[in-house]
Amino acid sequence: MSAVTQELVALEQAADEWMHRNPARYRETAEQMLTLSRHGEPGARARAQRAYGNALRMAGELPAALRAIRSALRLWHQAGDEVEWARTQTACVAVLAELGNIRGALSASALGLAVFLRHEQPLPAARLLNNTGGIYLFTGRPHEALTQYARARSLASSAGDGSLLSRIDMHRAVALQALGRHTEALTACAGALRRARPTGQKLHAARIQVTAAISLFQLGRFSKALRRFSQARTVYEEHGATRDVAECDLHICACYLELNRVEQALERVTAVIEQPGTGRAWYETAYAWFYQAVALARCGRLPEARAVLLKPRQLFAKHHDAYGAGRVALEEAQILLRLNETMPASRWAARAKQLFAVAGSRLEEARATLLLAETLYRGGRLARAWSEAQAADRAFRRAHTPGPRFQCLHLMGQIAMQRGAFTTARRLLARAIRLAEQMRGAVQVTFREGFLDDKAVAYGDMVWLHLQEGRVAAARRLADLAKSRGLSDRQIARPDARSRPARPADQRLLAEIEAVRLEYQQLTLPSRLGSPAPATGSLRSWCVDPDRRSDLERRLTALWDEWELRQLASGYGTAQRGARRAPAAARLGPKVAMVEYLVIRTRVIAFVSNSRGLRAWADLGPLHPVTEALELLHLNLDTALVAMQVSPGRMTGLTRNAQGLLAILYRRLWAPLLPWLTLMQQVVVIPHGPLHLVPFAALYDGKEYLVAQAELTLAPSRAIWAQCRERTGESLAGRPDLVMGCNADGQIPLVEEEARAVGAALQAAVHLGADASLTRLAEGAPYRIVHLAVHGQFRADNPHFSTLLLADGPLTAIDAVTLPLHAAMVVLSGCETGISKVTHGEELVGLVAAFLSSGCASVLASHWRVADPSAADLMQRVYKGLLAGRGKAAALREAQASLAGAGLHPVYWAAFSLIGDGGPVAGI
Repeated sequence: MSAVTQELVALEQAADEWMHRNPARYRETAEQMLTLSRHGEPGARARAQRAYGNALRMAGELPAALRAIRSALRLWHQAGDEVEWARTQTACVAVLAELGNIRGALSASALGLAVFLRHEQPLPAARLLNNTGGIYLFTGRPHEALTQYARARSLASSAGDGSLLSRIDMHRAVALQALGRHTEALTACAGALRRARPTGQKLHAARIQVTAAISLFQLGRFSKALRRFSQARTVYEEHGATRDVAECDLHICACYLELNRVEQALERVTAVIEQPGTGRAWYETAYAWFYQAVALARCGRLPEARAVLLKPRQLFAKHHDAYGAGRVALEEAQILLRLNETMPASRWAARAKQLFAVAGSRLEEARATLLLAETLYRGGRLARAWSEAQAADRAFRRAHTPGPRFQCLHLMGQIAMQRGAFTTARRLLARAIRLAEQMRGAVQVTFREGFLDDKAVAYGDMVWLHLQEGRVAAARRLADLAKSRGLSDRQIARPDARSRPARPADQRLLAEIEAVRLEYQQLTLPSRLGSPAPATGSLRSWCVDPDRRSDLERRLTALWDEWELRQLASGYGTAQRGARRAPAAARLGPKVAMVEYLVIRTRVIAFVSNSRGLRAWADLGPLHPVTEALELLHLNLDTALVAMQVSPGRMTGLTRNAQGLLAILYRRLWAPLLPWLTLMQQVVVIPHGPLHLVPFAALYDGKEYLVAQAELTLAPSRAIWAQCRERTGESLAGRPDLVMGCNADGQIPLVEEEARAVGAALQAAVHLGADASLTRLAEGAPYRIVHLAVHGQFRADNPHFSTLLLADGPLTAIDAVTLPLHAAMVVLSGCETGISKVTHGEELVGLVAAFLSSGCASVLASHWRVADPSAADLMQRVYKGLLAGRGKAAALREAQASLAGAGLHPVYWAAFSLIGDGGPVAGI
């Protein structure tokens, strides 16, 4: 052996150490070998070409990799070294498979294996069999793959190579996943990880983590899956493995979709597609396009989704990938079903089922069967739909996959209800809801906000079934279970990074978050940059560059998501297990009633309770007349808000029109409940869906408004109301009050006068102008009462960025949840501060939810734009009542009733509602 060859052998051994730990270092070593071998013998040049081909393959440069490896094969043939020629065939197998040349890869594998077995080389034979198993797996033949892995495992065990055994077990786990055997796959991953850790091969260990996370994802353990994906992603980033980072991002995107964090999923997958220089293989690109199409469809952008879906369809067809083509067909069917095109959806679902059968993916075949059953159900073919759903349910039950099994049980429950088999329907829906609760209980608290969005219909169906069978108490309990669960569960929606020590990598992330927030604040305050104050009162007009503001909001959301994932990966805030602990029961006092609304199947249901428990329920009729009256009412309010300033003479007619619309709402939503409410002095109202927009205090019976009849308090759910009552019971001794007024550079001049009046009433310091800042709000918490007289804006396009404008920038809902206020009452005296986005899972997203999450017992906020003088007048009256010893709800009622009694249009006085506890503030 020449000196050059000896040096190349040493370099190749060193390179092997870097192959899975540092691909960049491996490529540097391979290039060094290539330079050294230029004037060497054929075997030396072949060794260098093989190493360089492997480096190119790991970088995704597949055609160049194949050329290098084939060159090495020719050189080994010239050198007459059959064993090394066979080793090079092993590398050739991997490249050919990734290029889609399956026949060539299997042929190369057979040639190499024959040589290794003839020369009694067990370890190279095991490696080749491991690669061959990957080919069978890639072509949808997982049973053949498992056979190859078993042979490879036997050879590696006989040679005592733990590192190779670890790789074989990881690939065996992937084959088990393809067969839906995810519990066995997790066991295989655990063994692989146990053998990998002592070797120090961090990249290989990260890939095992990803494999295990995929099984956890299929088993519905989304928080654990996200934790492992995040851990692996961090390792990939540290080693510069950009392809693997992109793969992790796609898996995280899939998790986000299951958690109904659709916007975040779209942001992440779009970033993967736009990321240059990742060197992705074709199938990685195809899946990036596929997940973008899925996210677009879930956002309701169906035409865009169908257009994007053409790209992965073409790639999967080009490379004869039946599994990928099946996933595209299944998503096409989903989109068509959302468009109510039942027959085409059925054909695509059947096509997906055939493709998954060819690919050997039983679990995905069951998903296609389930979707086919749904299309049949929508088409009225109940018998066949039931048969297909039963077949899918058997597969999901064997695979222990709770997510698709929930969908299957729900569909079967709906079919049973259609058939009139109520006992069967109740049993199936109960199982579905138990599965949803189990999955939700295993999800990280901060990821639960939208988890029930696609599952709430099952809860509603079960409530309806209970009511039809006379099980009213069970119906009411279940109705509350489906309302604002995320808000009830979490202390804060996003971790407050400022209050916890962090690792160096986390500190860098937090510094980036603060830098983006600072730019966001400056962009929203042109007066700080020397720009003149705008002429209008719209917060949007305060933005110098709306497009840049949108970019910063997306960036902030992505950074907070990354922070949450890092905290999850480090074990912070581990998921709560099991069913949600019910809050301590908050009993209704004498002459206190609770009205809980629920919209089911486009009908409005109401439950009425008092101190003696549940008293009655009522079907209040279809929702459509209510929403129609609400639309006209809010048009009236917008018109009145302008008329009160520029055309006061129109107010009389507008008042009569508003009273007519409010009378419709009264008859629809309140009059049927009067037999159980007439003697009640206080009523807690829990709206649902569109009813969150109803100004209940202004409902009109033809003679007087509802505010004249009872104190009203709103709450997102019975559980949250109970929690707010518990917070009111906390000691407030020694807590200061905080009063702030920011006039938005003179646009709302009376807010400072309002703040001074409130400060004088509470005998509290008043912070105006530059002193009305986010820093001031955060530094003295917790408080007893927080009064913020500021400009507000609800952001329907991005409710997490609904805003209160303070002197040092916008206070967004994202910021508010990190404030440890724990106040007895927060007063948001500004426009639109009480409007929230209501998700399908009945989660409120906006400023009210944010301040409740910060530990406050109640929030007084507005449901539309308010006029500066009327808001100031109302607030003075509210604090007069509080200082006279009234409770919060009683003080608000007294203030509103006095203005309503003067004949004023509801736009003057009905905008503000109290959300949370309505009792007195201790010590005031």
